[in-house]
Amino acid sequence: MATVGADPRRIKVVVFGISAAFAFSTGVVYASYASSIDPTTFDVSISIQILMMIIGGGLGSVTGAVVGASLLVALPEALRFVGVPGGATANIRQIILGVFVVAMMVARPRGLFGGYSVVNRR
Repeated sequence: MATVGADPRRIKVVVFGISAAFAFSTGVVYASYASSIDPTTFDVSISIQILMMIIGGGLGSVTGAVVGASLLVALPEALRFVGVPGGATANIRQIILGVFVVAMMVARPRGLFGGYSVVNRR
C-alpha cells in the first residue's frame, strides 16, 4: 500500500474505527432488544456458532457470511416443523450442526463462497 501512496497505518486506524462503530451499533441494538447486558449472555457456544456461520459461508466473502448465517439459523428452526419432542431438539440441533461442519470441511474447506486452492500432493 505504501508503494502506491497510501499510508497503511492510517488505513488500519480507519478500518478499526469503522469496525468498532459497527460493533457499537450492534451492541446498542442488542441491548435495547434484550433490555439488559450481562457477560454470561455470551458464552462459548454463541462464539462457536458465530464462527461456524462465517467459516461455513466462506472466509473473505460477505455473501458467504450472510448465506452461512441464514443456513445455520434456518436449519435448527426447521426442526420445529418436524415434530421432534422438546428435549431432543437441542441434541438433534447439535448433531446437525456437527455434521454440517464436518461435511463443509470435507467438501468445501474454504466455505460455500470461498475460493478454491490447489494443493500439490506428492
